[in-house]
Order: sequence, then C-alpha cells, then structure tokens
Amino acid sequence: MAKVALHPTIIVSKHLTPYDILTTLMPLEGGEASADSWEDGEFLSVGRVGEREAKFTLDDGPERKLSWRILGSDGVGSVLVKDVFAIIKAGSISRVIDERSNTLEVTYDLLIIEHSKSKDGGDLSRPIFRSIRVCNLPTAFQKRLPYGAREHLEVPHFLKADQDLHVIVSTGAGTGLAQSFFQAVLKPLLECIRRPAISYTVHNTQSAETVTELTKSTFLPRAQQGVKQTIILLSGDGGIVDIINVILAVPLNLEPSVPKTIADAEEGFHSLLGSSEVHYAKPTIGLLPFGTGNALASSLGISKDSKYGLNNILRGSPRPLPLFKVTFSPGAEYVIDEGRGAESLIPAADGSNAEGIVYGAVVCSWGFHASLVADSDTAAYRKHGAERFQMAAKDALYPSDCSEPHRYRAKVSIINNSITGVGEVVEALERQEHMYILATLVSNLEKSLTISPSTKPLDGQLRLVHFGPLPAEEVMRIMGLAYQGGLHVKEEAVGYEDVAGVRIDFEHGETDDEWRRVCVDGKIVRVAAGGWMEVRREPRDVLDIVYAS
Repeated sequence: MAKVALHPTIIVSKHLTPYDILTTLMPLEGGEASADSWEDGEFLSVGRVGEREAKFTLDDGPERKLSWRILGSDGVGSVLVKDVFAIIKAGSISRVIDERSNTLEVTYDLLIIEHSKSKDGGDLSRPIFRSIRVCNLPTAFQKRLPYGAREHLEVPHFLKADQDLHVIVSTGAGTGLAQSFFQAVLKPLLECIRRPAISYTVHNTQSAETVTELTKSTFLPRAQQGVKQTIILLSGDGGIVDIINVILAVPLNLEPSVPKTIADAEEGFHSLLGSSEVHYAKPTIGLLPFGTGNALASSLGISKDSKYGLNNILRGSPRPLPLFKVTFSPGAEYVIDEGRGAESLIPAADGSNAEGIVYGAVVCSWGFHASLVADSDTAAYRKHGAERFQMAAKDALYPSDCSEPHRYRAKVSIINNSITGVGEVVEALERQEHMYILATLVSNLEKSLTISPSTKPLDGQLRLVHFGPLPAEEVMRIMGLAYQGGLHVKEEAVGYEDVAGVRIDFEHGETDDEWRRVCVDGKIVRVAAGGWMEVRREPRDVLDIVYAS
C-alpha cells in the first residue's frame, strides 16, 4: 500500500489548544498529494483565504502562479511562486465534528515580496511586501517553492516579546534606499509576524553620529542591565562598527567563560551561589545590507539573498561576531566631513602610551585600499554606490600629472604566535615600500570582490593580503583577479597569510598626512607623523549577528 501524504486538516482531541500542533503540509517520501488532483497541468484543491472558502489553482506554466477563486462570489487572487519567500504559522481554528473529536485547521501566512510594474512592463527597483493568510494550500504549490521557503517557520525567538526590538534606518547609507524599503517591506512584515502585537522602536539616522548616540543612550545601558535586545540594521558596515566602539569603550560585566577544568567549574558554581549580579547581555544584530560595499553582509551570504536579507533574518540564529582591535600611537585622529575635519579617538582604557583604540569587524588597511576608501567618501562619489571604489581606484592609479602611483613607505611587521605556544614572533617585511596592506576577518569587500578566499563566515581568523609597488596596469590586473573568486592570492607578487596581528611603523616613513590614512571598517584614521598602528584580534565577545548557515 502506497504511503499517503499528510493532509493539512487533522483530527485531534478537543482538549488541545490551537497552538499545540504544527503539522507538515509536505507529502511523505514516495507519497502522493491526496488533497490535490492533476488536471491538464494544473493542481486543484479547496481551502480558505482569510475566512472565505476558496478553490486553489496552480498554473504550472512558464510563470508558475497560485490562483484562487472565492467560492460563492466573484473574488479572485493570485501570487507568483517565485515571490513567496516564507510560510509562517499564523494560528489555527478548531471546528467541532462531534462530541468526541474536532478538526484543527492550521492557518499560515504566505510572506511575499513583489516588484510593481512600470507602464512598459519592466520591473521597478523598489519592492513591495504583502501577506496572505491561507488554510489547506495545495501541497504541489509548496513543492515548487524555492527550497528554503518550503519550511514552515515559527517567528524567530530574537523577534519575540521577551526582547527589546529596535530598527535603525540609515537614511544616508549607500544609495539611500533604506527608508523606502522599511516603509514598503520591513514595516508591514514586522506587523505580520510579530505576535502578540507589541511595540518596537524605529530610529531614522539624522547624522553620522546617530548610531553612536543611540548606543550610548539606549543599547549599552540596556545591555548592561541584562536586557535582551535585537537591532535590525538597515545599513552598511558602518552602523555595526559604531555600535562596537561604544560598547567596548567601557568596562563590561561579561558572562563567565566556559570552565576548562572541573575545579574551575566548581569554583564558578560556588561563586555564583546567592549572587544576584547582573551580567552584560549581548545585543543581536539583524543586518539588512543597504550600504555601499556591504562587506560583512556579502561575506555572510546575505547579499546573495534575492529578498534583501530577510531570509537570513527569518531563518538564521545569533552567532558571535568576531572583532579586531586597532591601537594607534598618540596624535592619531578620525578624518571626518569629507576630509575637512578631525575628531579624537577612544582613549586607551589600560592607561598605556596609546592615544586611542578603534574596534572593527571587517577590515583594517593602509596604502592603496585605505586611500581609495577615503578619497571616495564624498557626496559626489557616494551616489554611484559600490562603483565609487573602482572610480577612485582609477583616479589614484592614473594621477592627472601622469606620474606613477604613490609608493607607500613604512616598516610593516607581521605578528604570529610562537610554535611553542609561548610568546610571539614578530617578523618585518623586507620591503620598505608598499602598495597594498590589508588585514581582514571577512572574505568579501563587495558582493563580487573576494579579498580573502580562505575565510569562512565568522571563523575569527585574521588574514593579511599585501603586495609592493607595481605599475598601474598590473595593480588593476591583480585587483581584477579578486573579482574572479579571489584568484589574486595565487599571484607570486601577492602575500596572503594567517596572522595574529600586523604592526605599521611610520618613524622613517611618510611625512605627508595623506599617505598615513588607515581604514577601519570604512572609518578613516590619520596616524601622526612618526607614529604607529597595530591590529590584533579582540578576544571579548560582545555582539551577536544573525546568520543562516
């Protein structure tokens, strides 16, 4: 006897509550869809749309489409299969059959992102969200959904009522689409899935300091009080680095680390008896990529999501975000206002002879990369999106006076742990002139630019990419290979290695401020003449990011 698919309407004890059961609508392996029939390339079934009984039709033609007709009326509707990105359980309705049993019909919300059509039939770039509440969907329809959308999802725990929920809309990030996306897609999506309905807070950035101020006034104090927080960030990498630097600027009462021995565990247990101490609660970041390069989102695969990162939010779970720490010599300062102003760094908390510290999660660079990031950070360049980096690169490699590209001068040292496990080994590069020095925790600087092909998502390994002065055409060729899956690291002229840290000394190097600019996750820091900088992994775990592996 053949296996029979489960029908979405099931018979249960009337003593069960509506939320006790989540049934699967997918047919069993080798089974048949008993609720559907096959007729001239269409699947048919009867269910409900909202509270109305409806007949579903699945058009299995070139443009697969689920249509329905409300029984007893002229009401009709449809949705393209490719536009459905998730099915979320909405609830259930109990229908009494007799005194011993009843029918529990489970209802679901289809989550849909569509693009409105222009008058000539072409797609407009701005998406629109809608949801449809249904019961008894054709199983054939679900089989034709994209793989991930077939799952019947619960609302992620980090979006539920026991956590503060904040949405930061970076109005000036990238090409400025974050605000319209929030209104057209994210806002109605949250209203659909965030049950029971409770409030959340929306923050529209007013300046480059908005995220920093919010973290100081709200996110950090709440985290120190042990309050769980989820922050959905419609931004690029800059929003995350702002949050990180505020959090790590103050002492934190972190949760005790995992004990390594039984004695450690016993000591920790006894120390906690009777303790009412409140520990820092790591905020969770849900990243929707609306910046320019979107390096972190690209490295986590979020930028590949055709639904703008929402699949990652709905299907992911919080994972620790690896960080690095950059220490600068006295006199270093942020470069702001398109290079016209300067601002002090965060003072070193340990009282050492360091003027300031900057934390990051993506990249720390000096040389060609840092220069093009700094030079392209203007309103005129930003309107071109990610293309601004390539535009600035050409300007840097082909100066208007027809001279050769700049040769960056400094002593660069690679720091590694000793093979004995005790101490470190510091080895200076032989060359004193450089073109490209870049340390990173991510694989991609842009969606298609793979700068560190060995890096896996959130693996926490700092890696260095570097090469010396080369003709402009050769630099362009090598960087072009980075757009071919990271083939540049196979070039003989390119160094690529795992490192514990990197130090750059300018004591006998650059005298012009322009050539001592360092990039930390898009922020530009100018090192003082004769100064130094050093980047290492930051061991503290203070922020989670939602990641769907």
